[in-house]
Amino acid sequence: MNYKPKKPFFKMNIEELKEYVNECKKKDRIVQSKKRYKTRKKKMRNRKTRKYRKKRTRAVWLKS
Repeated sequence: MNYKPKKPFFKMNIEELKEYVNECKKKDRIVQSKKRYKTRKKKMRNRKTRKYRKKRTRAVWLKS
């Protein structure tokens, strides 16, 4: 993305400045939307399986 203006800011009139600002905003939106999709990750749920489930014995049940 090229943000360089066509001419220096102090030589631009108000209308040209508005156009330049709007162009930059469009470019920013494009860049942000691309970043948003790249950073999305699927959330993994931590599921307990039979192998890793806490084993409860009869003694533990009697204590509580």
